[in-house]
Amino acid sequence: MKMKGKEGWVIVAVIMLLAVQRSAATGFQPAGGRPAALAHASAALFDPWGIINNQAGIAKCTNLAIGFYGENRFLMKELSCQAGFVIVPLNHRGVTGISFTRFGYSACSLNRTGLTFARSFGEHVHSGIQLVYEFSHFREKGYGQQRVSFEAGVIASVGHDLLLALHIIDPLTFVTGEGNGFTSRDGLLQMGASLEISDRILLVFQAEKNLISDPRFMAGFEYELSPLVCFRSGVMSHPVQLTFGSGIQWHRLHFDVSATMHQHLGWFPQVSILYN
Repeated sequence: MKMKGKEGWVIVAVIMLLAVQRSAATGFQPAGGRPAALAHASAALFDPWGIINNQAGIAKCTNLAIGFYGENRFLMKELSCQAGFVIVPLNHRGVTGISFTRFGYSACSLNRTGLTFARSFGEHVHSGIQLVYEFSHFREKGYGQQRVSFEAGVIASVGHDLLLALHIIDPLTFVTGEGNGFTSRDGLLQMGASLEISDRILLVFQAEKNLISDPRFMAGFEYELSPLVCFRSGVMSHPVQLTFGSGIQWHRLHFDVSATMHQHLGWFPQVSILYN
């Protein structure tokens, strides 16, 4: 896709604004093929992609894990997203890891790098915190912006089948408001739940809110066809988007593919690979 002059930049800017509505904050970009298929209702999931989506989600990781994720939003390279991580367990002291996300392309991009530590406190409470370095690059303007922030999350087990979660991104935004490189769109509060209906069926729910936008709601469904194959689907609001996908496990490798259907802009694919 080739675009020249100011008209091209305006088109990209408008579509980027529509695209980032899926994560109510402009800097934060959720990642992972499994969470994407579940409409990103992943705050209450124990999943290696929790290192980006909710740091408490990696507290139960007991093995080295490496993952990569790619998303070609609306089949435009200008709206592509990539992410990756490395997770290292520290025996009984907790779990640590590093992660990155990148949204955009060479002329305009938003980038986040995070250093994460997570730990379980008994069998029922799990928490995690991440130090984030965020920087943006605008080739047309010839400069970039950067800032440092943090995010944290908690997952609590309520009974045998129900998990409740709380995840907050850029919490200082809620306390101090705008300033120091933050805007009123950056702080994001997420609350989630996951419920195991049976050994094969999992339901997930999530609500999120920042300071200026309407709340968003997500719900997802996962069915395990066999220990090696599962199917997923979900729906989210503001704007309405439908998601679906599947996962395949082959030895220590996990392949997850998904697709999201936007009510106005069409569909786009996601894929991730995980070594655990």
